[in-house]
Amino acid sequence: MRRRRKLKFTTEKNLKAKRVKAFVISFVCFVLLFGSVSFLMLLHSLDYDLSNLVGGGDITNTTEEQEETTSITDALHGTKTFFVSCTGTSGEITFAAFIKADFENRKITVTALDPASAADANGFEGKLTEHYQRAGIRQLTLAAESITGFKADRYISFTEANFKRILRAIGDITVNVHRDIYLSGSDVILELKAGEQKLSPDTLLKYI
Repeated sequence: MRRRRKLKFTTEKNLKAKRVKAFVISFVCFVLLFGSVSFLMLLHSLDYDLSNLVGGGDITNTTEEQEETTSITDALHGTKTFFVSCTGTSGEITFAAFIKADFENRKITVTALDPASAADANGFEGKLTEHYQRAGIRQLTLAAESITGFKADRYISFTEANFKRILRAIGDITVNVHRDIYLSGSDVILELKAGEQKLSPDTLLKYI
């Protein structure tokens, strides 16, 4: 009985930690998406491959930075669905979610996925992490779409190291929190009071 209780307690702690991590990553994606032009310039300055932001065939490779940036940002209007994933040092998926962004009303809806979820896509059946390790972000997106029925307009994959670099490059983020937010993890607690808040990269990084 003790072992079962301990296992359950550990599982609950892990779930809470994942919940905090998912919230912070989704929050940062919100900030990045609604500053799309500066976000893309930031990725370029960090030598991030802009071709990872792929849509419905409307993006072509070009050596001209301005043309490449424009072709991507032109599509960022109305309501778009993004698939975002984050990978660890061993290539495992640590975060995966569909983010529906309403650019007119500046709102997002996040649907997080369990990396251990099984999917059948493009002739391969396995966990989401296995899809990614087999054929990269395109295959992972197809697998995630097969689970949820969503269709991604754009997708992007970060390593945790790159995500942290982006956070540091952004600097302080000022947000207006409409209501108190309290989330507890295994080792950390995320608490935001209603009103204007300034969050530093160091504050956000401790939750990743």
